[in-house]
Amino acid sequence: EIAMVTAGFAAAPQNLGLRSPGSPLLRKHSALCTLKAMGDVSGGSSRRTSARMMGRVLLATIVPLLLSHNPHRSMAEQKLGDDEFVIEFGDGPLGLDLIEVRFPAGVPAAKQSSRVIVDAIKPGSQAETLGKKYRLRPQILLVSVNGKNVEGMRAKEVIQLVINSKKESDEYEESFLRLVFRDPLIFKEKLLNSQVGTVVETQVGVLGSEKLIVNVTKVPEECGAIRTQQGDVLEVKYTGYLAATGEVFDGSTINAQGNYFGDNSLYFVLNQGQRQAPRGWEVGLLGMCIGEERQLTIPPSLGYGKAGIPKGKIVPKLPVPPNAVLIYDVKLVGINGINVATDDAGALGTRIPYDYQDCKKLDGRAFECGPDVSGRRL
Repeated sequence: EIAMVTAGFAAAPQNLGLRSPGSPLLRKHSALCTLKAMGDVSGGSSRRTSARMMGRVLLATIVPLLLSHNPHRSMAEQKLGDDEFVIEFGDGPLGLDLIEVRFPAGVPAAKQSSRVIVDAIKPGSQAETLGKKYRLRPQILLVSVNGKNVEGMRAKEVIQLVINSKKESDEYEESFLRLVFRDPLIFKEKLLNSQVGTVVETQVGVLGSEKLIVNVTKVPEECGAIRTQQGDVLEVKYTGYLAATGEVFDGSTINAQGNYFGDNSLYFVLNQGQRQAPRGWEVGLLGMCIGEERQLTIPPSLGYGKAGIPKGKIVPKLPVPPNAVLIYDVKLVGINGINVATDDAGALGTRIPYDYQDCKKLDGRAFECGPDVSGRRL
């Protein structure tokens, strides 16, 4: 019976999802079976009974082990973020070029973070064919390789991981190389098409806890044609809480002593790099219409960081401790001086299209974003 097990492994490895008898795992366990068979091939009925029992034990142990090693099975349950998608590559070249980007600029390399993004896609390749429905294109971020997070890794390490994982997946029948990508256009679309109760989150750091979460708490009946974009002067009403304690540390209705002094608004420019507000606002408040309300959960990397901050001149009005997760309830009151929703897309005059120039409304309802969208400015 054990000899039959060994022969089964060698003759039909595809039954176990293996491509050839040369697989390291197959060689290891075939050798184990052969050794047992050689030791028990002769003897009395008791030895034959022991052999049968040993064969069943080996089958019960080895087969699940080999199947569990299949990368297609082990990665099948991987959870994707709201703005992520997975592509499963089969046999043959990928047709995908990767490149490393480092940020922020102007600081020593030791203090920079690195990400690996798509640099080019070969025409007619798997990457082009399989990635078409996901809008795979240059500048898209590579997040993980067969379940291993690669954010923060150098390009050389990531490329080697892809090569090794591809070789491993090629050893198995019906298994794939699974690459997960993150696309900011998906985040845009979900914010533009949000309804009350919509929650959209995106990973903004290597740690799983480094997520920006946008919860839409109110949407007016008529949103109008104007949405917030980079460079706009926004009028907002807001309250900021420390996520850990629920303590209010900032708000448009409190003064520098932390006392409430009435209903007031804050004006600021939604512009990356100006630091007039936490960086989480620069992403979490994009695409809002006048009268809309959102709750933002902002990780330290997009808030006040490892050091925290003493009370500021404008925001925050009270101190923020180190590594604090922040929660903001924000209502958009106006955009560039306009405080009522309008269907006139030109009401604000000429605006430099930046964030949503690649988005358009389809059938008067849903927004779609992508590099093929042009000539439409919100």
